[in-house]
Amino acid sequence: MDEKRNYRHEPLTISTLGGTGHGKTTLTAAIAKVVSRIGSTQIKEAAMDSQEPLHHSIMGRMGISYRAIDYETSGRHYTQIDCLSHADNVKMLISGSPAVYGAILVVSVVDGVTEETATQIRLTSQTRLPTI
Repeated sequence: MDEKRNYRHEPLTISTLGGTGHGKTTLTAAIAKVVSRIGSTQIKEAAMDSQEPLHHSIMGRMGISYRAIDYETSGRHYTQIDCLSHADNVKMLISGSPAVYGAILVVSVVDGVTEETATQIRLTSQTRLPTI
């Protein structure tokens, strides 16, 4: 029962960035939970981990695996992308596909800024990602 919702606003695609195990998927599920109370969302927070990953191929050879949720607040419609691995985040940033207009940077308080996180930050500045 995968019904498409009609949203009132133009979509804005954002991504979660950060090191492995820093809580990107947990944060995405928490956002889905809060938005389900104040706005509208396509997926329940409990289903975030069980959602089947989407595969987006780039130039026919390599691909990106990610999970995505759509939600709408009173002012904007968001599609939030949560890549499954650091390599998928890097491929997404380099290729620009899917087009991402903003990112949420997640840093573990225990690990701090890891090499993976630093790489992603450098790539966002090189690819001119408008907002982190």
